[in-house]
Amino acid sequence: MEGIQLLGETKRRILEQLRRGPSTAQVLAHDFGVQVSAVRGHLEGMETQGLVAARFQRAGVGRPRKIYELTSAAQELFPRRYHQLLTGLLTHLVEKEGRAYVETLLAELAREVAADLQVPTDGDPETRARAAAEALSAMGFEATVEHTDQGLALVRRNCIFLDAAREHHELVCDRFDQELVKATLGTEARLSSCMATGGHACRNVLRIGPDRKEEAGSAG
Repeated sequence: MEGIQLLGETKRRILEQLRRGPSTAQVLAHDFGVQVSAVRGHLEGMETQGLVAARFQRAGVGRPRKIYELTSAAQELFPRRYHQLLTGLLTHLVEKEGRAYVETLLAELAREVAADLQVPTDGDPETRARAAAEALSAMGFEATVEHTDQGLALVRRNCIFLDAAREHHELVCDRFDQELVKATLGTEARLSSCMATGGHACRNVLRIGPDRKEEAGSAG
């Protein structure tokens, strides 16, 4: 989902206000000095987008008030410093426990994450690769499957830990990410390009046997 800065000034202000707590269209309109109908239109649009949720609240006599609040999806639009924390954590672990320990830890974590994705193990390589791409996309990787001159490739156009990967490429890309892709796909997949080293995408070429290569190449 796109960042909050891309939503437009009015929607951004509404979300920032709702971040302080639930509110009504009337209160928001008063705070912004605009018509209630205009604010309500923005709220209804963002409700459709899954950014705000509405509920009714009764306070005394009269009609219940319609209260708007942020959803978890809207919370994710606000800037976070995950990458800075991850980079610092990896640096600290390497200094304290050593690189070998961190590599083992990351490999184990990658296999656990892959198991949680629950990608089916049956089917031909392309079927499994497409299922893996769908599961990885749900994590934010924006993954697709492509046929290339090198073979069947899993292509990801977003890296969810890019800053940490640039700082600790061998740990994040060569260890954790490679193990994650291998465990998810159920086969080796050579990293032929990487966003952390200047590539436009992270591209993993599947390593499959001659018979299965022919099978994958004839599919699609």
